[in-house]
Amino acid sequence: SGLVGSEMCIRDRRYTRIFNLDYDEIPGWHEYNAQITLSPADADDWFVQIYGQNITNAENIESLGLGSAAVGFTRGINAREPRVWGMRFGMKF
Repeated sequence: SGLVGSEMCIRDRRYTRIFNLDYDEIPGWHEYNAQITLSPADADDWFVQIYGQNITNAENIESLGLGSAAVGFTRGINAREPRVWGMRFGMKF
């Protein structure tokens, strides 16, 4: 038997600090994920899953940081992972 699934993650624009300055704005973004799971019809003790995360390979920013004067007010950026394809195997025992 098989199971197909997908999801879309939406993050609206937001600000990283309480001042709501353009400098601190993170734009909104969308991310799409999908998976296909296959398992035998007569038993449910194992499965094979093929998946894709961020399948459009969007460069999405998760958060921004601002360093202190001691480090020159540098900006740190945390970004979402790029496109990932993979396969999983699972077994119940």
